[in-house]
Amino acid sequence: MVMCSVTTAVAGTFRRRYSGSNAGSCDWDGDGKLDIIQGTTYANTLGFPYRGSWFFRNIGTNESPLYDDFIRLKVDEDFIDTQIFDAVDWDGDGRIDLVGKPYGRDEIHVYLSTGKKDRNGLPVLTKGPWWIFPK
Repeated sequence: MVMCSVTTAVAGTFRRRYSGSNAGSCDWDGDGKLDIIQGTTYANTLGFPYRGSWFFRNIGTNESPLYDDFIRLKVDEDFIDTQIFDAVDWDGDGRIDLVGKPYGRDEIHVYLSTGKKDRNGLPVLTKGPWWIFPK
């Protein structure tokens, strides 16, 4: 099973900088270096829209990470609107998928990797199963 982890050190740093966020580390672009995927619910001084999910490519090393500018994550050409998430091989195909909860909604969304890469070298995602929890 492939899985990303949310680390206290990384999440703490990104929460202070990007308010209302959840950060996780994994090799999202497949280059062997731990990147950061982050969901946020608020705008900030760096120009993030109100909420969304973001990718920060590690252009350094795992021992001395250095993160490039953010890229907003998409699924089926729409932006992903997930605040809290984890990256895991949901369907057992060996590729990392995203599972998350949108801000303010009692739902779980699954975004499946298609095995293709976009123009940024990131996994192309498609909508998987969604669950809505009754109140």
